[in-house]
Amino acid sequence: MNFIKTALKISASITLLILLAGCYAEPTDNDLERVKQQFLVMRFHAPFNEEWNALSDKELYELSCKNNRVQCDLALDTLKKKDTDFYAKLMKNN
Repeated sequence: MNFIKTALKISASITLLILLAGCYAEPTDNDLERVKQQFLVMRFHAPFNEEWNALSDKELYELSCKNNRVQCDLALDTLKKKDTDFYAKLMKNN
């Protein structure tokens, strides 16, 4: 019985550690592409959606980050380094 309790505690600790590690991970190229693609779709549909129509491009991008569970500040920093043209247009239309 003690073995089962110990095993459950260990597995719970490992699961918590994995979840916490994921929260602070740098966004990968795949994450950035997924966020960017969803942002472009949302921007295309924004004129037909009351909620999205009132948002700036940066706010739509932040919403896309949230939907994809990506830390937006880290994504924007990476985007600034890797895709300067897209970043500049995103910030210009803010």
